[in-house]
Amino acid sequence: MLVAIDQIREAAARLHGSTHVTPVLTSTQFNRRCGRQVYFKCENFQKCGSFKIRGALNAVSQLLDERPDTRSVITHSSGNFGQAIAHAAQVKSLECFVVCPENSVASKVAAMEGYGATVIRCENREAARKEKTEKVQAVHGSVFLHPFNQLEVIAGQGTVGLEICDQVVDFDAVLVPVGGGGLCSGVASAIKALRPDCLVYGVEPELAADAKRSFDERRLLGNETYPTTICDGLRTSLGDITFKHILHRVDDILLVSEEKVSEAQRYLFSRMKMCVEPSGAVGAAALLSPEVVTQLPDHVKSLVVVVSGGNWECPGVASH
Repeated sequence: MLVAIDQIREAAARLHGSTHVTPVLTSTQFNRRCGRQVYFKCENFQKCGSFKIRGALNAVSQLLDERPDTRSVITHSSGNFGQAIAHAAQVKSLECFVVCPENSVASKVAAMEGYGATVIRCENREAARKEKTEKVQAVHGSVFLHPFNQLEVIAGQGTVGLEICDQVVDFDAVLVPVGGGGLCSGVASAIKALRPDCLVYGVEPELAADAKRSFDERRLLGNETYPTTICDGLRTSLGDITFKHILHRVDDILLVSEEKVSEAQRYLFSRMKMCVEPSGAVGAAALLSPEVVTQLPDHVKSLVVVVSGGNWECPGVASH
């Protein structure tokens, strides 16, 4: 089953007044450099610092509609979804547990705790996240909400696509970061329903290229080892549900180098005054990479780049 446009519209109605309609920004210098008109959909200005609150709040709201006696929720996350679920749980007066890897960014963990979540650490393996989550869930009886591989979450993330169609009159393609695939699945679902001729590209780091391999081989392939990419939010592999969405609604997956991600971060910070985490900068990185741009069809002259988050320890900029 794939998310339908009506489910995304229903999610938008649930989120109305509780999340930001994030701005779309442009940069003349960036346009000149990549030779195209680029619109940045800035989810780094969203509540909790990323798009994740959309899916989290939609999932929690639907959960309480269906099971009003729910008292506790749990998820696993490298940071951004953990913050979002913690915030959504706080708003709805629920207890919240978040299982996150030992190498999670300290500021993201602090934010989870700041929203009232109990944070439980696990080894830096995808399997370890699931194992630890199941143990904690068994003790506390919490309802598990998946960070990406869940229809309610995908529908919430799809509201980014709705806003893009409202805010940008004319565009040929959308570039969306892809890790677990929730954002890419949701945005692609909205775009293909409302602008069927528009191309949708997922973008991921070369060091975490499971989505590209899965897409090309038409079968779900996880990362053989836990990725070491600086894009901490994109280290997870696709789920079975997100893979189906991407296979049917995404036109291709583009890969970017670590160096170009860092370059894109610096560019967005210095020229557009935006604090963007590595995961959120992969779309811009793709357009700064000549070898990636040549993969785009000639008719693609106007693009929307989804900047997925800004939860980055900005003092580190000085050391780059």
